[in-house]
Amino acid sequence: MRERTRRISELIKTEISNIALRDLGEHAGFFTILAVDTDGDLKHAIIWYSYIGDDLDVLQEELKRKVGYIQHTLNKRLSLKYVPKISFRYDKSAEYAQEISHLFEEIKNEER
Repeated sequence: MRERTRRISELIKTEISNIALRDLGEHAGFFTILAVDTDGDLKHAIIWYSYIGDDLDVLQEELKRKVGYIQHTLNKRLSLKYVPKISFRYDKSAEYAQEISHLFEEIKNEER
């Protein structure tokens, strides 16, 4: 990743984290931006996030509903000629790691 693209990705990550903290309400406490993958041409950015809790569907609906507002706010806050169009993707790796950990615990308990 080029240095400029990396810096813009980090800037987007910081700004979206701030926006989410303020505007996603009660779900923001369990919502974390993990990474931002920005295209080399800076036209699109995928926002990877994790979420802990039972309301993942509610959070995803909230993100779909507010993506336009988040994009608009991001456009105003960033002083770039072109601000990448954002989309959100849920990162399942934390769930997967927890599942693997649980399986290891089960195996360990069976050996006793």
